[in-house]
Amino acid sequence: MKIKVELMNMESDPGYVLSNGYTDAILVSAEDAARCGGDSDALFDLEGEQITVGMLEDVETRTAHTGALNYRTTTGVFDAPDGKVVVQKNYEDICTSDGVYSSAWVVEPQSLRSLYEERAAEYARLAEMN
Repeated sequence: MKIKVELMNMESDPGYVLSNGYTDAILVSAEDAARCGGDSDALFDLEGEQITVGMLEDVETRTAHTGALNYRTTTGVFDAPDGKVVVQKNYEDICTSDGVYSSAWVVEPQSLRSLYEERAAEYARLAEMN
């Protein structure tokens, strides 16, 4: 399945209180992602194959500067193999806020559909046997 992925790196200008952040993407099994049930913290804790810029097609890179923060964002298309989904992880530690923020999500939730369809078919088969 072709999935649009965003990778981001954020850092503060030299001389300012340190701020940093990132958005990464990892490839994990659909089974592991489904077990998380949409829980952002559980998804953030998953480990998988890191998706890098070199793995993307139709790559576009943008830079932005807001206040004392510099952003470099790269978007592209990743072809996820069957049985795998892409999880994006976002992390921010901005000096002007009172905490570190993190979140994670399955990029294309419908990419879990085939796993659910397989399970439904298996449960139906088992039910017929009983």
